[in-house]
Amino acid sequence: MENTKKTIYTKEDFLNHIIEKNCWSFIAGAGTGSMVSLAFGEKILRHKPLKNPTLTQEQRAFDGEFIVFIKEAPWRILDENKSTICTSDDNNAVDGLMLSGLKKLIGPPVSAISITHERFSISFKNRYSFIIRTPFKPDEDSDYSLFHNGCLI
Repeated sequence: MENTKKTIYTKEDFLNHIIEKNCWSFIAGAGTGSMVSLAFGEKILRHKPLKNPTLTQEQRAFDGEFIVFIKEAPWRILDENKSTICTSDDNNAVDGLMLSGLKKLIGPPVSAISITHERFSISFKNRYSFIIRTPFKPDEDSDYSLFHNGCLI
């Protein structure tokens, strides 16, 4: 069957397409530093499952339709009162502040995207926000990467 899904070519287009999509997975933790990967949209079956035993069975078997991967940019999660829940500098152990904060992003759909010259943020319908503090560079490499159906945007 022919793939009739829209291909995403720009970062702006990508961000517009994750509105109303649920974040169903994050990958972060011990050994990854402040790096985090957020998966949105459909679960895409991997051609070859990952073998990493620290991932869930679902994460080993599926990739996200939309992936936001933050490599070197500082980030934080805010609650509805704009209080910081966790940051990229927090403890990323299994029982650490970072992973418990990231769990709050799982489930509710994205409600809005905000882009400024110094950061971009993803807001969720449960009123939490994921703030990435790095310049949004539509046509340049940056401290984060966006993937659609496995392809780098």
